[in-house]
Amino acid sequence: MRSRPALLTEETHRTTLFEIFFDLVFVFALTRIITFMDQRLTPLRLAQGLLVLALLWISWTTYTWMGNYARADVGRVRTGTTVAMGAMFVAALVIPDAWPSPGAPGNGPLVLIGAYIVLRSPRSAYSPPSCSP
Repeated sequence: MRSRPALLTEETHRTTLFEIFFDLVFVFALTRIITFMDQRLTPLRLAQGLLVLALLWISWTTYTWMGNYARADVGRVRTGTTVAMGAMFVAALVIPDAWPSPGAPGNGPLVLIGAYIVLRSPRSAYSPPSCSP
C-alpha cells in the first residue's frame, strides 16, 4: 500500500486550530520549564532548564517548518503531529522530575528521553521532496 504525498500549503494558507493547539502544548511545556528553573535557581538548575528548553525548541521549530511546508491538519502529517503533541505533553509533565534529587527514586529522566525520541520520530519519518531549480 502506497501512502499519499503530503498536501502542500499554499501561499494564502492560514493557521489552523490544530496548529494553534500544537503551539499551546508547547507553551504548556515552556511554562513547566520556567517553573522548574524557578524552584531553586542555581547555575546547575538554570543549565538543566536551558538544556530541556533547547531540546523542545529544536523540536518545535522543525514542526513549525513542516507546518509551513505541508498542511499539518490533514493526512499523515496530522498523525505525526498528533503523536508529537502527545510526546511533548508527556515531556512537559515529567520536566520537574527530569533531574531527581540524589537518592530519590524516579523514572523522570527515562520518560523525558523516551518522550523526546517519540517527539523527534514523526518528523524524521517525513522528508519533503527535494527542491531542485
